Amino acid sequence: MGYADDIKTLQDSIKRLQEIKEVLYAVEDVALDVEKGVSDIDARLPMREDLGKLADKEQRAQAEHALDLLDQAFALIDEILGPPEDELTGEPVGTPMDPVARGARPSEIRLEDFLRNYKPGGKGKVS
Repeated sequence: MGYADDIKTLQDSIKRLQEIKEVLYAVEDVALDVEKGVSDIDARLPMREDLGKLADKEQRAQAEHALDLLDQAFALIDEILGPPEDELTGEPVGTPMDPVARGARPSEIRLEDFLRNYKPGGKGKVS
């Protein structure tokens, strides 16, 4: 009894894991770019407790809607990149892509489909 089949399976697994690692790096780069844009918007928006100071009702409603969307965006960023660190301990307040955070559901995108459409070098996109 040899180990040829096991060696082949391990080699295939390593190849797939290396591809996944590259995809994760690309996803992280895109998520960090998105986070920067979202953070820029966060800096421009009033704080939720200051919304009452806005006299214009339409502007207040838009700001409130933008803050709700901002919460959604930051929750997704935390889900992808991992939550921010605890300010006192410096420890992460959870883990990225935690099955609990994902809702313990499989991805809606098949990895093979993503890899087929992924363009290496940071210029990739899913089409």
